[in-house]
Parts: sequence; C-alpha cells; structure tokens
Amino acid sequence: METLVCPLSGLGLRVASLEEADAVAGSAGPFNPRSGEGSPLGRTPTVLIREDGRAAYPVVDGLPVVLAPERLLPAADGPFHVNLGDPRYAEAYQEMDFYNAAAAAVEAQAASSTLSRLTRLAALPDAQRRRFPDRATDWLDATYEVTAQYQAYRHLAPVEGRAVLQLGGKGEQAVAFLLAGAAEAWVVSPMVGELAYARALARRFGVEERIRCAAGVAEELPLRTASMDRVWGKSMHHMIEALAYPECARVLRPGGRFAAVEPWRALLHTVGTRVLGKREKGVHCRPLTYERVAPFEEAFSESKVVRHGPVLRYPMIALEKFGVTLDLATMWRVERLDDRLGALLPVRNPGSCAALLATAA
Repeated sequence: METLVCPLSGLGLRVASLEEADAVAGSAGPFNPRSGEGSPLGRTPTVLIREDGRAAYPVVDGLPVVLAPERLLPAADGPFHVNLGDPRYAEAYQEMDFYNAAAAAVEAQAASSTLSRLTRLAALPDAQRRRFPDRATDWLDATYEVTAQYQAYRHLAPVEGRAVLQLGGKGEQAVAFLLAGAAEAWVVSPMVGELAYARALARRFGVEERIRCAAGVAEELPLRTASMDRVWGKSMHHMIEALAYPECARVLRPGGRFAAVEPWRALLHTVGTRVLGKREKGVHCRPLTYERVAPFEEAFSESKVVRHGPVLRYPMIALEKFGVTLDLATMWRVERLDDRLGALLPVRNPGSCAALLATAA
C-alpha cells in the first residue's frame, strides 16, 4: 500500500471497509459511484480510501481498482459523470469485455504455451534463472518479435532484487521476472480479468507473495513517483503515448530502465491487414510510426528505438492465418536471419517491430 496512490491527486490510499469509509465521509454522506455511461463497479465491501477522505476506490476480489472512472465520492458532492470518450479511458472501457474474456479463456485451459514455458523456467536451477536473459529461448514468448524482445530483456537485466512493473497484459512476463529473482513485480492493467489471471499464475509458480496487481491505465499510473526499478511496457501501442511515456518515466527511480516491444507500421502491415485482417478482431491496435514514437524520445533523457523484422515478420504472421506456426526456437533463427537481411537493405533502421529502450535520469 505504500506504493499505490490516487492517480488523480497522488495522495496515498489505505484499505478500509465500506462502513469505515462512509464513517470517514461523515456528514458529507456515503461514498457513491459515478452516474451515466457504462456500469461502474460501485460500492464494494472493501475499498481504498484516499488519505484526505475525499475519495475511495473499489476493491474487487482483493484486486484494487484504481481507475478514475471507478472512484467513489461523498454523496455531498452530488452525482458525478466521467466522459468515457476521454482518450485516457476510451480504449480501456471499449475493450474490457474482450480482454477479460480472453484472460478467463486462457486461465480455463489445462495447458498453454505460457504454462509450459514458465514450468520449464521454474525447473531451472536458481543460479541459471538469475542470469536472465541468458539462454534466450528460455525467456522469450513474443513469437514474432523474439529478437526485439531479447534486446529489450537485455536492457532490463539484471532484474534480481529489483521492483519491476509490467504495464498491460496478463502478467506472464511479471511472473518470469519473479522467477529471475525480482524483489517484487507489479502488474497494472485496466482489465480486472487480466489481473486475476496474473495472480493465479503467480500462485501456480509459488511467487504470489511477491506479485502486486492493480487496475489502472498507463496515462494515470496509480503508483508513487520513483517507486520502480524497471518498467516493461507490454502494450504501449494501445495507449496515448504523450501521456503514458511521461508516466513511465515518473515512476522509475533514477537510473531505472524502461523497455517495450511494439509493432511498427511498415508497408507489409498495411497490405497484410487489408488482405488477411487483423490478428485480434474487435480491438484497437495502432502500430508505431515516427510521429507516435516522438513522445517516448521526449519523455526520457536517454532513449533508443531499434527496429527488427524488416522482411520476414509479416509473412510469418500471414502463414499463421493459414494454420502454419513455427516453434520458438525456429522463429529465433528465422528472425535473426531477418535482421541480417535488413542490414543489407539500403534503408536506415528498417523493420516491422521495434525495441524501445530508455533509462531514467
């Protein structure tokens, strides 16, 4: 709780029963949810009450929901509305049903590639896991971006003894970082279903005591300034870059490191999505461009963007549409070859995905 804060005020939060929170509100009246568009989570039996007593946030099944549209305000403030069309919240609320359902479906599976990979990692000797990310294919899971992911992981290393934040996603990488010796790993996602999956995954691999989950958006991180040593940006292309990257820089301690792997809008992406459709239907996915990456370079005093997969990445993704998939070790060899081919092209920094690497001042 020392790390969580109200994303709007930066004030600290503490766990309280709903009855205690209402008592703190006193004559201002009980804490009530917002009105209008979308169904707020509402008054939950346990809440996080802000240290000034002027706001509270729901807690769902032990998971703090520190999203500004879900906050509770004293009745004296009257009914309040939140514009869910605001870019900070719009995409998260539009896609909640999709990603919560996807997380539930994965959790229900008796076996998955994630479970198999983490099982292999957990079986390795401690000393070998703490050499993260040596033996690259032990750690990689981004099938079509493995060379970019390996570069990003090398930038984050070492993670042993560090506080690491995974921003977005179901916590697979957070659990891997814990197996590599991270002191604690946070998962921040607006999707409560993803957080529940992350917690269950951590429990399965014996690291539940070191994982922390909170519902929030990157544009308003509910974390104290300078509270993290590493930030892994899982889905930055879903976020408002001009708001999200400065927040990532804010929560990093001096010398802390940020890394992400993101799709890049290359010619083959435009052609491929028109012909074959998107990999995930019904959700937003906006690959990076030079314009969209500019806020990243502005947010950090030291940053680098390295593109990978100039020739073969999108053809490999296209093959998946026809049921042809390659194992991770084969993709590692294919993508390393692709990068070598890219070095021969008469184009500066070509590629269809990018490793974003930065260090906080």
